[in-house]
Amino acid sequence: VVFDRPTSVENLCHRLFTEITAFGFRLAQIEVQETDTSTVCYTRQDWVADNRWQQRRRAAAEQLQGAH
Repeated sequence: VVFDRPTSVENLCHRLFTEITAFGFRLAQIEVQETDTSTVCYTRQDWVADNRWQQRRRAAAEQLQGAH
């Protein structure tokens, strides 16, 4: 996975989850080790919630553009 700018481990998890799911796998969770002592657990529920949030954000932006 290549990003065009710095990102958070949560964004990395979302991108990995999306790309792995696009291959046809149904994930329950992934774990990404951020540091020697920190591991982030990203679940399917997190992924669904983040996708819904992004859809609402896009819809709001489109609505604002349509109002001008």
